[in-house]
Amino acid sequence: MDRPPLHDLNVDAALRTILEGTATETGAEFFKALVRNLADALHTQGAWVTEYISEFRPLRAHAFWMGGQWLDDWEMVIDGTPCERVINERCLIHIPANLIELYGEDPDVRTAGAVSYMGMPLLD
Repeated sequence: MDRPPLHDLNVDAALRTILEGTATETGAEFFKALVRNLADALHTQGAWVTEYISEFRPLRAHAFWMGGQWLDDWEMVIDGTPCERVINERCLIHIPANLIELYGEDPDVRTAGAVSYMGMPLLD
């Protein structure tokens, strides 16, 4: 499927898709609806919402959608991953291309064949 570049994204339509897709959900189903609609709205192969556990440095998924399927019980240590920058810098990180060249040691990046990445911390 051809995906439009992120800069061509209709932000209003994307927000509407996300809001409409999550409006009736609560609890764990809210997170599933959020990530599925986020992936659809942004035209990406995957999306996820995780919780960061600072004592051990893992991310633990509340919901993870990748390549048309749910990944259950997903957890990873953030060291050496693009997610580490999101956590450490506490800001939106967008890597539009060359993700494997930058994070080739990250087994999830390599396995997914990921090209780009965008992550944002949800604080409080």
